[in-house]
Formats: sequence, C-alpha cells, structure tokens
Amino acid sequence: MAKFKKWLATQNPVGNLNLTNGNLITVSLVSVPKEVREQVKIEREKLITDASKQFKLPIKEKFLDEVLRVLKPALRDVSVEPHENIGVEGVVFLNPKTLEQFKIVDKDIFTIINQFNYAIRNEIKSTARGRPKFEATLGREGLDIFGQLLKRIADVVGIEGLGEYVTIARTLHKYVGATPTDTLNNITKAFATSKVNTLKPAIASVINESLVELTSALEKYNSEWQTYNLPLKTGKNVRYTDEIHHRTLMVFAEAREEMKEMLKGVQKAKTPADIAVALYGKQLKSLH
Repeated sequence: MAKFKKWLATQNPVGNLNLTNGNLITVSLVSVPKEVREQVKIEREKLITDASKQFKLPIKEKFLDEVLRVLKPALRDVSVEPHENIGVEGVVFLNPKTLEQFKIVDKDIFTIINQFNYAIRNEIKSTARGRPKFEATLGREGLDIFGQLLKRIADVVGIEGLGEYVTIARTLHKYVGATPTDTLNNITKAFATSKVNTLKPAIASVINESLVELTSALEKYNSEWQTYNLPLKTGKNVRYTDEIHHRTLMVFAEAREEMKEMLKGVQKAKTPADIAVALYGKQLKSLH
C-alpha cells in the first residue's frame, strides 16, 4: 500500500500538465488541452494497466490469501464433506471511523467452481459458445447435444439461422407477417421442401438419434460423476456434490422431455406449419 500511494503521488511529465499518476488516472479528457489530449489518453490507459498489475492485483491476492481464504462460513453444516469446504466467496470490509466499505471477492476460484458445476449441463444444453475443459465431461467436442440436434434439424429444413439456440428467435423474426398464420406461411415457404412426408421422417430420425446420444451420455455420467475432481490453486479439491448431481440429472430429464415433445409434434404433423410449431413453438409465440 505504501508503494502504491507513493506511485500515485509521483509527478507525471506527460503533456506538461503538472499532474500526478493518481490525477492522470482519474482526469477527464475534456478538461485536457486538445493538443495533448491523445498523449494523455494513451498515458492514462497505460497507468490504469500498470496500477492493476503492479499494485491492485497483488494487494487483492494478499487479502484473499490471508483473510478471505482462511475464513469459514458461519452457517455451514458441521458435517460438511471436505470437497464441499470451499470457503467463502467474498467479504465486506468496514472502516468503523469513516464508515467506508469495500468488498473483496474470490472471483477466480468461485467462477471456476461454478463452471465446473455446470460443465456437464452445458454439454447437454448450452446457450453459450465455447466451454472450459474439465474432468467433468461427457467427452463431447464442439456442440452440446441439444445444440447438435438443432443444427441437424436446421440442415433438414434448410434454414441455417435455426441451427443455434441463440439465433432462432432472430431468424424467425425475419419471416413475421401480419398474423401468426402469415408468419407460419412465410417460414414454411423457406423450408427446403414443402413435402410433409419428406420432412417428417428426416426430422424424426435426427431427434431419435439425439435421444440415443442423450441416453449414452447419461449412462456415462452416472458411472463417472462421483470421480470428477477439480483441484483449486488454494490446495483444495472440489467434487460434484449430491445437490449438483441432482441438478444435472434434472437437465438430462428436461432435455429428454423437450426432445420427446418435439418428436411427438413432428410425428402428428399434417402440414409444414404443424412441423414449424412442433419445433419452434415457444419462439413463435413471442413474435405476435
């Protein structure tokens, strides 16, 4: 802290403005003469980076190691398993004289734990691109199971934008008409084919294929989940708790139910519009 304060009070020669490093970090560019404004902007960005790397991060790490990571949650069950003893996420510090407060959060540790806990769920159904790799895995590369299903269906119907969960609503919006019926007509006109007897078996086939993948993934998960392990830089090791296990099983069940509902709707379909509703009913409702 002493070094940081000294660094903040050091005069900075940029622009001959007679400002300290601390002044430059907080200075408003509109208050700086135009002829040196770009110099000041570049120097300010450099100082902010230097302050973070040289002082703020090391100071925070000191708080994390010597205060936060040695605390134990006051409300924790006394019989907690060792792999559930991950400490507390954050602490609020209060100056009793000035009443000033600041918070230290162990973001790195708890972010990686959260990602670890969601690893399997994100391989089943995920709305995010890219996933960190953990020991907790179904062994999939690339798309999650549900995402792969959407892509396969999009290939069958011939509308590329329907191949990603996050772009379905935006893609369907391009076909919005005056009424829900008009919208459905516009969408089905864009299908690769209007022949129901061609669409139904092709889509049913890819859904059944994904259901088989989901079943295999569940078998693998059930045989391995108790062995998943995440070593933390604090020296502790995290495993899946019973609660995380149950939540993961729920995602398996929800994905299976959603696929089966899609399959049921497709098999009952008599028109291309029926198929569109079976596949994208939730998103279609939001268009009108």
